[in-house]
Amino acid sequence: RTRSLAERAAEHLHASAVRADERGDLNAAKALLERGVDLSDGAVQPRSLVLLSEVLEELADYPAALDTATRSIAVAGGLGDRRSTVRAELVRIISQGQVDPAHTMAIAHGEATAALDEATRLGDVELRDQATLVLALLSFFQGRTGETVKILDELIDRAPTMSRRARQEIAGQLGISAYFGSLPLEDAFAALDRAYDLQGDSPSGEGQDLRVRAGLLGMAGRFEEAHAAVDRSVALFEELGTPMAVFVGNQATAETRRLEGRLDEAERLLREMHETYDSMGETGFNSTICGVLAQTLCDLGRYDEADAFAEKSRTLAAEDDFASQALWRMGRGRVLAASGAFEEALRLVDEAVAIMERTDYLVFQGDGHEVRGQVLAAAGLGHDARAAFEDALSRYERKGNVVAAARIRGRLAALDDSS
Repeated sequence: RTRSLAERAAEHLHASAVRADERGDLNAAKALLERGVDLSDGAVQPRSLVLLSEVLEELADYPAALDTATRSIAVAGGLGDRRSTVRAELVRIISQGQVDPAHTMAIAHGEATAALDEATRLGDVELRDQATLVLALLSFFQGRTGETVKILDELIDRAPTMSRRARQEIAGQLGISAYFGSLPLEDAFAALDRAYDLQGDSPSGEGQDLRVRAGLLGMAGRFEEAHAAVDRSVALFEELGTPMAVFVGNQATAETRRLEGRLDEAERLLREMHETYDSMGETGFNSTICGVLAQTLCDLGRYDEADAFAEKSRTLAAEDDFASQALWRMGRGRVLAASGAFEEALRLVDEAVAIMERTDYLVFQGDGHEVRGQVLAAAGLGHDARAAFEDALSRYERKGNVVAAARIRGRLAALDDSS
């Protein structure tokens, strides 16, 4: 009888958590699920564990999400609950990639494809959609934003019938693809508007939208509007009690500060992100943040510190994490060029450019060509530097990044003055 009462209580807690999760109250959902998991050892336990792992992943607590998903897989497997097993596998795939550099994109893609196949065999449309979203995200992580959008297009018509989390994930991926990918700014803003409409009334979705929108506004040189969007986003996430959402969105904010020339502020934001990720054992985003921080420190002329962060990026990065693999090479290349080691600097920067050119991240491509131009100019190879800067300019102009384009025109003018 006591066991039966505990199971009913766990079912009640799970149902309450589902409602809290659907309205975006992640802290309430987490508390309810943790209580319910402790009460149950029956069929509700794996369902509560997998939902808890999804909540933890959304809160960016990747180590806890991985542990909870792993536990859910074991419990669900013991009960023959294939649906919960596959749901937990999808959380494990992404969370493990955030804490284990040996868990490469290629491994994750194979695992997610297997999960999609299993969801199809089960005839579970919702589960198949979840697996499809993971594959879309992995395409983004591999630098193929066009492929991400193509995958998402298969889901968008059904988005209004999906859960809050699924709608917000679709919108989030559309937003970051618009920011990093090849869409010109006008089209990128239109894509962001489309993504926003998918979410309905969602404060967390609005906060997410504002962060990406601020980054695009920065590229357009509309910095006051960008700052206002960030401030509104921070206020929303503080009201929701989800401070990690602020940290996760700070890469675009730091990049905007760097674009504006507010390098000290960019450094502060990037250091805060690095320290937060370090404290929780996160490596996936941390490797990229360290690479961007290395670039920012080079801008500030602090090459010893930049070299340390370039090395940290290298050691944390998965072998097929293109962004981190390119960024640490760009940072190390600038450090070497500052010390006169031009041949080795150019070798590393050429590798970075080749990595970026395999993606559709236009601004990152431009950054790679710009750094190559800086190294060549420092080596006294003005003609080659001009070609590299013109390559950078073409990428920035295609994106509509007017601030970066103006910076490159200044570099080209400086070459003219020195010739």
